[in-house]
Amino acid sequence: MKRPHDVVMLEGKAELPNDPAVNPTLPAYLAKYDSQLKSMGYTAEAMAAEYTQAIRITPTRFLNISG
Repeated sequence: MKRPHDVVMLEGKAELPNDPAVNPTLPAYLAKYDSQLKSMGYTAEAMAAEYTQAIRITPTRFLNISG
């Protein structure tokens, strides 16, 4: 039976970078996510104001748990 979505669990080390330049107004972020932000009624500036802390995750393990 084909499933429409696989479920994957990621384990990793999370850190809070102390770099205010890392935010949703970065050109690479906008290039990738601008249309999704607009479809949710967000601008990059609104997203950066609401979600103020970036989280950097370094993956250590991936698990396919879709069974």
